[in-house]
Amino acid sequence: MIMTENLQVKTQFDLEMASSHFLLGVMFVKSRSPSYQIALSIVKGSAHYYENTIEKTLFHFVLFEKTREEAIRAKALLSYAKGWRGTQVFAGGKGTESAYRALQVLECFATAAACKDHKAHCVVKVPDHLIHSEDIKKGPYLYPCRFMFGFYNHDIDPAHPSSVQDQFQASSIRRGCDWCPYLEIGAITKVARSNRAEGFGQVHF
Repeated sequence: MIMTENLQVKTQFDLEMASSHFLLGVMFVKSRSPSYQIALSIVKGSAHYYENTIEKTLFHFVLFEKTREEAIRAKALLSYAKGWRGTQVFAGGKGTESAYRALQVLECFATAAACKDHKAHCVVKVPDHLIHSEDIKKGPYLYPCRFMFGFYNHDIDPAHPSSVQDQFQASSIRRGCDWCPYLEIGAITKVARSNRAEGFGQVHF
């Protein structure tokens, strides 16, 4: 287990492993971009910022906590550094699909974190006409991730050999949002007539 208060990050490997304990980690190198100094001013305000020179190249490493404020700081950094050569983003102990996808997830998380109840943003009520399975009763259903629901193919199939929860988790990895702190794996529910949600295990959109 990593003790974050004594954490030292000197390599890409260190950052990737440490990212499992944070919202995400970003690595970038010294750049000729006019925005480089702005990026530095952003990361140097973080409690988990590190530098290391490797073969005469200055590397910057930063880890962001799982808070709205830190998500906004990470968004600000990536808005400048996302297209720079050498920029890499890590979350959940692995590399993310891209800095651009990380920005999208950060925006969604920051929006949810600003809400009194994050589920008011995260959870999507799915109308009957979007439910195509013939072997389940009509909905409506509550889909637990607005970001994932934005994709056309929702990848959940009751005929699949893996459980709904495992399918949902695998889909979140493919969509690049599995590291969101608010993601609830497999929390798909059917809305009862009393307007209270009841657990429902299998659904195919």
